[in-house]
Amino acid sequence: MPGSTTERRIVQLLNDYYESNEIEAYAHRLKQGGYAPQHIDVLSLSCTHKYYLGVEAKSAMKEDINGRPFTLLYYSRYFVTAKDGTHQVTRTAEYLNKCGLNGYLAFELRAGSGRKNHIYWVPFEEVVLNYNAGETGMTLEQIKEYPDVLKVGVEGVLC
Repeated sequence: MPGSTTERRIVQLLNDYYESNEIEAYAHRLKQGGYAPQHIDVLSLSCTHKYYLGVEAKSAMKEDINGRPFTLLYYSRYFVTAKDGTHQVTRTAEYLNKCGLNGYLAFELRAGSGRKNHIYWVPFEEVVLNYNAGETGMTLEQIKEYPDVLKVGVEGVLC
């Protein structure tokens, strides 16, 4: 499953950064249970607020099977609406706020076999602002305004 690969990669990037810089923090992937809600994909715990993170992971291919380029991270396709009608963006934002977590959307743009992928690190409040403005999604251009963690490293996205 591609999403879970993205999540594991984020956990590895964070924990490698924490370990190599002797930072007291730990990231782990939250697995979705059959009947238990999953509020966030990756949780990073630390007494240092900067590393106290909640990360929602999404991924898409750079091109679909017909060769059409990815252009929009649709809220209706990549995020889910619960049975009670609340949208995942709203639920995730509430969870991040209640827990005091620094929230991020880690969006992986997969280029295909043998090509470089990118993981853009978008502050979740930007996703919320875009969603609340009534947009149907975030454009790839909007997403690319934020740093690629694979290019700049964890330090480049958290500083």
